[in-house]
Amino acid sequence: MAAMSIKKLGGICLVVGAIAGAVPLILSVFLGATPTEGINIFKFFADEAVKNGIATNAYALISIIGFALVTFGVFTLRDILQNDESDNAFGGLSVFLGFCWSHYRLVIR
Repeated sequence: MAAMSIKKLGGICLVVGAIAGAVPLILSVFLGATPTEGINIFKFFADEAVKNGIATNAYALISIIGFALVTFGVFTLRDILQNDESDNAFGGLSVFLGFCWSHYRLVIR
């Protein structure tokens, strides 16, 4: 097998990580139930997490793997941009926005 460059690996990680982060969200939206009127929403989602058991754990694990892949891809992008030009503000901004978006996604779930 031929050696893969770090640029190509970073790009692949960005794509695969984004897909891995979106799959659990899409599955939980389409396969999840909605709360009935007048029920405590926090109790409902806690009961759903217990009822689904291993699926909930799989969603969390896939999301964590997707987050790690996207983080690696963003750091690779930052390194590539910093090596191409000195004092590149876009590289720092991309890392900042990548982390903000990743933490925003984790807080929402």
